[in-house]
Amino acid sequence: MNQTQPSQSFLSNILHKRFLVTFAMGMASGLPLLITITLMQAWAKDAGISLKNIGLMALVGLPYTLKFVWAPIFDRFSSPF
Repeated sequence: MNQTQPSQSFLSNILHKRFLVTFAMGMASGLPLLITITLMQAWAKDAGISLKNIGLMALVGLPYTLKFVWAPIFDRFSSPF
């Protein structure tokens, strides 16, 4: 059995410029969701805000949750400006 060796090592693939840019963009797009869902709720609870109001603040993450619905529409049509 002849197994082919990959041309580059795993580490060199991870440190490739395209991968690092993609990773940075993924972190930048996911970080606001993490902050709005977890940290702000914890801070609000510590500040004494009622659970009802904290639940209403959780609606901020709804557009991120439904992105798979509205993203194709924005990809299909161009904006007028």
